[in-house]
Amino acid sequence: MRWSALRNNKGQVTPFLMLLLGVLLLAIVATMLIGEAAYNKIRLSNVADGALISSASGYSRSLNQLRQIKLAMELNHFAMQMTLLFVPRGGIGLPDNSYRGCSTCGGWVIPLWCGKGCPFTYPSFTQAYIRAGQVFEQAEDIAKNMAKDLRSGLIDGVFSGALTDEPKPFLEAEVSRDASSGRVIGFDFDSYAIRESRSTLILRAFKAADYDGWYLNNTLSYYYSKHKEKALSLIDNQGKPIDPLNYIATMVPPSVFPAPDGSGTEAYLTMTMHGVPTAVTVEAVPKILIYIWGKCAGWPTPVCIPLPGIIPNKYSSLRINVQADEGDGYHFGMKVAKSVPYKVIFFERQLETVHKNKVWIRGGLSQGWEPKLEEYDYAD
Repeated sequence: MRWSALRNNKGQVTPFLMLLLGVLLLAIVATMLIGEAAYNKIRLSNVADGALISSASGYSRSLNQLRQIKLAMELNHFAMQMTLLFVPRGGIGLPDNSYRGCSTCGGWVIPLWCGKGCPFTYPSFTQAYIRAGQVFEQAEDIAKNMAKDLRSGLIDGVFSGALTDEPKPFLEAEVSRDASSGRVIGFDFDSYAIRESRSTLILRAFKAADYDGWYLNNTLSYYYSKHKEKALSLIDNQGKPIDPLNYIATMVPPSVFPAPDGSGTEAYLTMTMHGVPTAVTVEAVPKILIYIWGKCAGWPTPVCIPLPGIIPNKYSSLRINVQADEGDGYHFGMKVAKSVPYKVIFFERQLETVHKNKVWIRGGLSQGWEPKLEEYDYAD
Protein backbone atom coordinates (compact mmCIF):
# COMPACT_ATOMS: atom_id res chain seq x y z
CA MET A 1 0.00 0.00 0.00
CA ARG A 2 2.80 2.34 0.69
CA TRP A 3 4.26 1.94 -2.80
CA SER A 4 0.88 2.46 -4.34
CA ALA A 5 0.27 5.63 -2.34
CA LEU A 6 3.58 7.04 -3.42
CA ARG A 7 2.78 6.35 -7.07
CA ASN A 8 -0.60 8.14 -6.77
CA ASN A 9 0.77 11.41 -5.22
CA LYS A 10 0.93 13.52 -8.41
CA GLY A 11 1.28 17.34 -8.87
CA GLN A 12 3.61 17.89 -5.95
CA VAL A 13 5.97 20.03 -8.11
CA THR A 14 3.14 22.33 -9.28
CA PRO A 15 3.33 24.76 -6.31
CA PHE A 16 7.06 25.12 -6.80
CA LEU A 17 6.60 25.76 -10.52
CA MET A 18 3.93 28.39 -9.85
CA LEU A 19 6.17 30.04 -7.30
CA LEU A 20 9.05 30.01 -9.79
CA LEU A 21 6.78 31.42 -12.46
CA GLY A 22 5.73 34.23 -10.15
CA VAL A 23 9.33 35.04 -9.37
CA LEU A 24 10.20 35.05 -13.07
CA LEU A 25 7.22 37.28 -13.82
CA LEU A 26 8.27 39.72 -11.11
CA ALA A 27 11.82 39.66 -12.44
CA ILE A 28 10.59 40.46 -15.96
CA VAL A 29 8.39 43.30 -14.71
CA ALA A 30 11.20 44.69 -12.55
CA THR A 31 13.63 44.51 -15.46
CA MET A 32 11.23 46.34 -17.77
CA LEU A 33 10.45 49.00 -15.16
CA ILE A 34 14.13 49.51 -14.39
CA GLY A 35 14.91 49.69 -18.10
CA GLU A 36 12.14 52.21 -18.72
CA ALA A 37 13.25 54.28 -15.73
CA ALA A 38 16.87 54.23 -16.93
CA TYR A 39 15.81 55.19 -20.46
CA ASN A 40 13.71 58.10 -19.17
CA LYS A 41 16.53 59.21 -16.87
CA ILE A 42 19.08 59.21 -19.70
CA ARG A 43 16.75 61.05 -22.06
CA LEU A 44 15.84 63.60 -19.39
CA SER A 45 19.48 64.27 -18.52
CA ASN A 46 20.53 64.52 -22.18
CA VAL A 47 17.81 67.01 -23.07
CA ALA A 48 18.22 69.10 -19.90
CA ASP A 49 22.02 69.20 -20.12
CA GLY A 50 21.85 69.96 -23.83
CA ALA A 51 19.46 72.87 -23.24
CA LEU A 52 21.64 74.26 -20.44
CA ILE A 53 24.95 73.95 -22.31
CA SER A 54 23.51 75.33 -25.56
CA SER A 55 21.88 78.34 -23.87
CA ALA A 56 24.92 79.00 -21.66
CA SER A 57 27.18 78.89 -24.74
CA GLY A 58 25.05 81.51 -26.48
CA TYR A 59 25.07 83.61 -23.34
CA SER A 60 28.89 83.36 -23.17
CA ARG A 61 29.18 84.41 -26.81
CA SER A 62 27.12 87.53 -26.07
CA LEU A 63 29.33 88.34 -23.08
CA ASN A 64 32.39 87.94 -25.29
CA GLN A 65 30.84 90.30 -27.85
CA LEU A 66 30.41 92.89 -25.09
CA ARG A 67 34.03 92.29 -24.11
CA GLN A 68 35.15 93.02 -27.68
CA ILE A 69 33.05 96.19 -27.76
CA LYS A 70 34.55 97.29 -24.44
CA LEU A 71 38.05 96.76 -25.85
CA ALA A 72 37.13 98.70 -29.01
CA MET A 73 35.81 101.62 -26.94
CA GLU A 74 38.97 101.71 -24.83
CA LEU A 75 41.21 101.61 -27.92
CA ASN A 76 39.12 104.36 -29.45
CA HIS A 77 39.56 106.46 -26.31
CA PHE A 78 43.32 105.84 -26.41
CA ALA A 79 43.47 106.85 -30.09
CA MET A 80 41.57 110.07 -29.34
CA GLN A 81 43.98 110.87 -26.54
CA MET A 82 47.01 110.22 -28.74
CA THR A 83 45.49 112.37 -31.46
CA LEU A 84 45.17 115.27 -29.05
CA LEU A 85 48.72 114.97 -27.75
CA PHE A 86 50.83 113.95 -30.70
CA VAL A 87 49.52 115.52 -33.91
CA PRO A 88 52.01 117.94 -35.56
CA ARG A 89 52.33 121.06 -33.49
CA GLY A 90 51.73 124.53 -34.80
CA GLY A 91 50.82 127.99 -33.57
CA ILE A 92 53.79 128.94 -31.45
CA GLY A 93 56.06 131.20 -33.46
CA LEU A 94 54.24 130.44 -36.72
CA PRO A 95 53.65 133.12 -39.34
CA ASP A 96 50.36 134.92 -39.55
CA ASN A 97 48.67 132.65 -42.12
CA SER A 98 49.21 129.58 -39.85
CA TYR A 99 48.14 131.42 -36.72
CA ARG A 100 44.69 132.21 -38.04
CA GLY A 101 42.05 129.67 -37.10
CA CYS A 102 43.19 129.62 -33.47
CA SER A 103 40.52 132.25 -32.89
CA THR A 104 37.85 129.57 -33.43
CA CYS A 105 38.37 128.63 -29.77
CA GLY A 106 37.39 132.11 -28.65
CA GLY A 107 40.90 133.41 -27.95
CA TRP A 108 42.01 130.26 -26.15
CA VAL A 109 43.85 128.14 -28.66
CA ILE A 110 45.30 124.66 -28.70
CA PRO A 111 48.88 124.65 -29.94
CA LEU A 112 48.39 121.13 -31.24
CA TRP A 113 45.50 122.30 -33.36
CA CYS A 114 46.48 125.88 -34.08
CA GLY A 115 45.93 126.52 -37.77
CA LYS A 116 43.44 123.61 -37.96
CA GLY A 117 40.77 124.81 -35.52
CA CYS A 118 39.53 123.25 -32.27
CA PRO A 119 39.56 119.44 -31.77
CA PHE A 120 35.87 119.03 -32.64
CA THR A 121 36.45 120.70 -36.01
CA TYR A 122 39.09 118.10 -36.86
CA PRO A 123 37.40 115.27 -38.84
CA SER A 124 39.22 112.27 -37.35
CA PHE A 125 38.63 113.43 -33.77
CA THR A 126 34.96 114.14 -34.40
CA GLN A 127 34.45 110.80 -36.14
CA ALA A 128 36.12 108.95 -33.27
CA TYR A 129 33.90 110.72 -30.75
CA ILE A 130 30.74 109.84 -32.71
CA ARG A 131 31.93 106.28 -33.31
CA ALA A 132 32.30 105.70 -29.55
CA GLY A 133 28.60 106.44 -29.06
CA GLN A 134 27.58 104.20 -31.96
CA VAL A 135 29.62 101.29 -30.61
CA PHE A 136 27.99 101.70 -27.20
CA GLU A 137 24.54 101.54 -28.84
CA GLN A 138 25.53 98.18 -30.34
CA ALA A 139 26.42 96.97 -26.84
CA GLU A 140 23.00 98.05 -25.57
CA ASP A 141 21.27 96.15 -28.38
CA ILE A 142 23.19 92.98 -27.50
CA ALA A 143 22.64 93.27 -23.75
CA LYS A 144 18.89 93.93 -23.82
CA ASN A 145 18.10 90.47 -25.27
CA MET A 146 20.72 88.39 -23.47
CA ALA A 147 18.60 87.35 -20.47
CA LYS A 148 15.52 86.67 -22.61
CA ASP A 149 17.49 84.59 -25.11
CA LEU A 150 19.09 82.58 -22.30
CA ARG A 151 15.89 81.87 -20.36
CA SER A 152 13.72 81.24 -23.43
CA GLY A 153 16.42 78.88 -24.75
CA LEU A 154 16.23 76.87 -21.54
CA ILE A 155 12.43 76.77 -21.56
CA ASP A 156 12.12 75.91 -25.26
CA GLY A 157 14.89 73.33 -24.97
CA VAL A 158 13.00 71.49 -22.23
CA PHE A 159 9.37 71.87 -23.30
CA SER A 160 9.81 71.79 -27.08
CA GLY A 161 12.12 68.79 -27.11
CA ALA A 162 11.61 65.05 -26.86
CA LEU A 163 10.62 65.24 -23.19
CA THR A 164 7.03 66.18 -24.00
CA ASP A 165 6.16 62.76 -25.39
CA GLU A 166 2.47 63.50 -25.71
CA PRO A 167 0.66 61.50 -28.39
CA LYS A 168 -0.73 63.32 -31.39
CA PRO A 169 -3.76 61.24 -32.43
CA PHE A 170 -5.53 61.56 -35.77
CA LEU A 171 -8.63 63.72 -35.74
CA GLU A 172 -11.89 62.46 -37.17
CA ALA A 173 -11.57 64.95 -40.03
CA GLU A 174 -8.23 63.36 -40.95
CA VAL A 175 -9.67 59.83 -41.10
CA SER A 176 -11.48 58.34 -44.12
CA ARG A 177 -14.13 55.71 -43.34
CA ASP A 178 -16.20 53.32 -45.39
CA ALA A 179 -19.71 54.72 -45.81
CA SER A 180 -21.51 51.47 -45.09
CA SER A 181 -19.41 49.80 -42.40
CA GLY A 182 -17.64 52.79 -40.87
CA ARG A 183 -14.33 50.96 -41.12
CA VAL A 184 -11.19 53.12 -41.42
CA ILE A 185 -9.89 53.01 -44.98
CA GLY A 186 -7.37 55.85 -45.05
CA PHE A 187 -5.73 58.83 -43.39
CA ASP A 188 -5.02 62.40 -44.48
CA PHE A 189 -1.29 62.41 -43.65
CA ASP A 190 -0.71 65.85 -45.20
CA SER A 191 -3.18 67.55 -42.84
CA TYR A 192 -1.86 65.52 -39.93
CA ALA A 193 1.75 66.52 -40.66
CA ILE A 194 1.13 70.27 -40.84
CA ARG A 195 -1.14 70.33 -37.78
CA GLU A 196 0.79 71.55 -34.77
CA SER A 197 0.82 69.55 -31.57
CA ARG A 198 -1.08 70.49 -28.44
CA SER A 199 2.13 71.26 -26.53
CA THR A 200 3.35 73.66 -29.25
CA LEU A 201 0.04 75.52 -29.32
CA ILE A 202 -0.13 75.74 -25.53
CA LEU A 203 3.42 77.06 -25.19
CA ARG A 204 2.75 79.62 -27.92
CA ALA A 205 -0.46 80.77 -26.22
CA PHE A 206 1.37 81.02 -22.91
CA LYS A 207 4.03 83.27 -24.47
CA ALA A 208 1.44 85.45 -26.22
CA ALA A 209 -0.51 85.96 -22.98
CA ASP A 210 2.48 87.71 -21.38
CA TYR A 211 4.77 88.60 -24.24
CA ASP A 212 7.19 90.77 -22.26
CA GLY A 213 7.43 88.70 -19.12
CA TRP A 214 6.63 85.02 -19.77
CA TYR A 215 10.31 84.02 -19.68
CA LEU A 216 10.81 85.52 -16.20
CA ASN A 217 8.87 82.69 -14.54
CA ASN A 218 11.30 80.48 -12.65
CA THR A 219 8.95 77.48 -12.49
CA LEU A 220 6.89 76.10 -15.37
CA SER A 221 4.81 72.92 -15.44
CA TYR A 222 3.08 71.25 -18.37
CA TYR A 223 0.36 68.63 -17.85
CA TYR A 224 -0.69 66.11 -20.50
CA SER A 225 -1.93 62.56 -21.10
CA LYS A 226 -0.09 59.59 -22.52
CA HIS A 227 -3.10 57.59 -23.75
CA LYS A 228 -4.77 58.37 -27.05
CA GLU A 229 -8.32 58.54 -25.70
CA LYS A 230 -7.41 60.96 -22.91
CA ALA A 231 -5.23 63.00 -25.24
CA LEU A 232 -8.20 63.40 -27.60
CA SER A 233 -10.36 64.66 -24.75
CA LEU A 234 -7.97 67.60 -24.24
CA ILE A 235 -8.32 68.99 -27.80
CA ASP A 236 -11.27 70.07 -29.94
CA ASN A 237 -12.18 68.76 -33.37
CA GLN A 238 -9.62 71.11 -34.98
CA GLY A 239 -6.81 69.82 -32.79
CA LYS A 240 -6.62 73.00 -30.69
CA PRO A 241 -6.24 72.75 -26.90
CA ILE A 242 -9.34 73.19 -24.81
CA ASP A 243 -8.68 76.27 -22.67
CA PRO A 244 -4.90 76.06 -23.26
CA LEU A 245 -3.71 78.35 -20.45
CA ASN A 246 -5.20 75.98 -17.87
CA TYR A 247 -2.73 73.28 -18.83
CA ILE A 248 0.53 75.15 -18.36
CA ALA A 249 0.93 76.61 -14.91
CA THR A 250 3.49 78.95 -13.43
CA MET A 251 4.81 78.51 -9.92
CA VAL A 252 3.01 75.19 -9.49
CA PRO A 253 5.09 72.41 -7.92
CA PRO A 254 4.73 68.88 -9.31
CA SER A 255 3.17 67.75 -6.04
CA VAL A 256 -0.03 69.39 -7.27
CA PHE A 257 -1.10 66.50 -9.46
CA PRO A 258 -3.25 65.94 -11.51
CA ALA A 259 -3.35 69.32 -13.16
CA PRO A 260 -4.49 72.28 -11.05
CA ASP A 261 -7.76 72.57 -12.97
CA GLY A 262 -8.72 68.97 -12.25
CA SER A 263 -8.55 67.85 -15.86
CA GLY A 264 -7.32 64.41 -14.89
CA THR A 265 -4.18 64.45 -17.00
CA GLU A 266 -1.76 61.60 -16.44
CA ALA A 267 1.72 63.11 -16.85
CA TYR A 268 3.61 66.27 -16.16
CA LEU A 269 6.89 67.92 -17.08
CA THR A 270 8.18 70.70 -14.83
CA MET A 271 11.32 72.80 -14.62
CA THR A 272 12.61 75.15 -11.94
CA MET A 273 15.40 77.62 -12.70
CA HIS A 274 17.86 78.88 -10.10
CA GLY A 275 20.09 81.91 -10.48
CA VAL A 276 19.37 82.38 -14.18
CA PRO A 277 19.91 86.06 -15.13
CA THR A 278 16.74 88.12 -15.44
CA ALA A 279 18.35 91.15 -17.08
CA VAL A 280 21.70 92.27 -18.47
CA THR A 281 22.49 95.96 -18.87
CA VAL A 282 25.53 97.97 -19.88
CA GLU A 283 26.50 101.44 -18.79
CA ALA A 284 29.04 103.82 -20.28
CA VAL A 285 32.15 104.60 -18.24
CA PRO A 286 33.18 108.27 -18.66
CA LYS A 287 36.80 109.38 -18.69
CA ILE A 288 38.59 112.58 -19.58
CA LEU A 289 40.82 113.49 -22.51
CA ILE A 290 43.77 115.74 -21.71
CA TYR A 291 45.13 118.31 -24.13
CA ILE A 292 47.23 121.51 -24.03
CA TRP A 293 45.71 124.96 -24.48
CA GLY A 294 47.74 128.03 -25.22
CA LYS A 295 46.95 131.69 -24.57
CA CYS A 296 48.47 133.45 -27.52
CA ALA A 297 49.21 137.17 -27.81
CA GLY A 298 51.37 139.36 -29.94
CA TRP A 299 51.37 140.35 -33.55
CA PRO A 300 52.67 139.42 -36.07
CA THR A 301 54.72 136.91 -34.05
CA PRO A 302 52.45 135.37 -31.38
CA VAL A 303 53.67 134.18 -28.01
CA CYS A 304 51.61 131.29 -26.51
CA ILE A 305 51.53 130.15 -22.90
CA PRO A 306 50.64 126.40 -22.79
CA LEU A 307 47.90 125.46 -20.34
CA PRO A 308 46.27 122.05 -19.67
CA GLY A 309 42.65 121.33 -20.54
CA ILE A 310 40.22 118.42 -20.50
CA ILE A 311 37.38 117.11 -22.66
CA PRO A 312 34.94 114.57 -21.16
CA ASN A 313 34.52 111.36 -23.14
CA LYS A 314 31.26 109.73 -22.05
CA TYR A 315 31.92 106.54 -24.01
CA SER A 316 35.49 105.67 -23.06
CA SER A 317 34.55 102.17 -21.83
CA LEU A 318 31.57 100.15 -20.58
CA ARG A 319 30.49 98.22 -17.51
CA ILE A 320 28.39 95.02 -17.64
CA ASN A 321 25.67 94.56 -15.00
CA VAL A 322 23.97 91.16 -14.57
CA GLN A 323 20.78 90.83 -12.49
CA ALA A 324 19.45 87.53 -11.13
CA ASP A 325 16.87 86.43 -8.55
CA GLU A 326 19.60 84.57 -6.67
CA GLY A 327 23.36 84.53 -6.96
CA ASP A 328 25.58 86.63 -9.18
CA GLY A 329 24.12 85.59 -12.54
CA TYR A 330 27.28 83.70 -13.53
CA HIS A 331 26.36 80.50 -11.65
CA PHE A 332 22.91 79.13 -12.51
CA GLY A 333 21.12 75.85 -13.01
CA MET A 334 17.77 74.12 -13.22
CA LYS A 335 15.84 71.14 -11.94
CA VAL A 336 13.74 69.19 -14.45
CA ALA A 337 11.22 66.59 -13.29
CA LYS A 338 8.98 64.32 -15.32
CA SER A 339 6.26 61.86 -14.33
CA VAL A 340 4.54 59.48 -16.76
CA PRO A 341 2.33 56.40 -16.31
CA TYR A 342 3.86 53.07 -17.26
CA LYS A 343 2.10 49.70 -17.47
CA VAL A 344 3.65 46.25 -17.76
CA ILE A 345 1.19 43.34 -18.01
CA PHE A 346 -1.00 43.87 -14.94
CA PHE A 347 1.38 46.20 -13.14
CA GLU A 348 0.94 49.94 -13.52
CA ARG A 349 2.86 52.64 -11.76
CA GLN A 350 3.89 56.30 -12.11
CA LEU A 351 7.49 56.70 -13.18
CA GLU A 352 9.02 59.88 -11.77
CA THR A 353 12.41 61.09 -12.98
CA VAL A 354 14.39 64.10 -11.78
CA HIS A 355 17.55 65.66 -13.19
CA LYS A 356 19.49 68.62 -11.79
CA ASN A 357 22.30 70.55 -13.45
CA LYS A 358 24.26 73.75 -12.98
CA VAL A 359 26.69 75.76 -15.06
CA TRP A 360 29.35 78.34 -14.28
CA ILE A 361 30.06 81.10 -16.80
CA ARG A 362 33.70 81.40 -15.91
CA GLY A 363 36.10 84.06 -17.10
CA GLY A 364 36.13 87.82 -17.19
CA LEU A 365 36.76 90.89 -19.30
CA SER A 366 40.46 90.12 -19.59
CA GLN A 367 40.25 86.52 -20.89
CA GLY A 368 36.63 86.12 -22.04
CA TRP A 369 33.87 83.76 -20.85
CA GLU A 370 33.05 80.10 -21.38
CA PRO A 371 30.50 77.71 -19.77
CA LYS A 372 31.53 74.90 -17.46
CA LEU A 373 29.22 72.39 -15.78
CA GLU A 374 29.50 72.18 -11.99
CA GLU A 375 27.80 70.43 -9.10
CA TYR A 376 24.19 71.35 -8.37
CA ASP A 377 23.97 72.84 -4.88
CA TYR A 378 20.64 74.65 -4.74
CA ALA A 379 18.17 73.87 -1.96
CA ASP A 380 14.90 72.74 -3.57
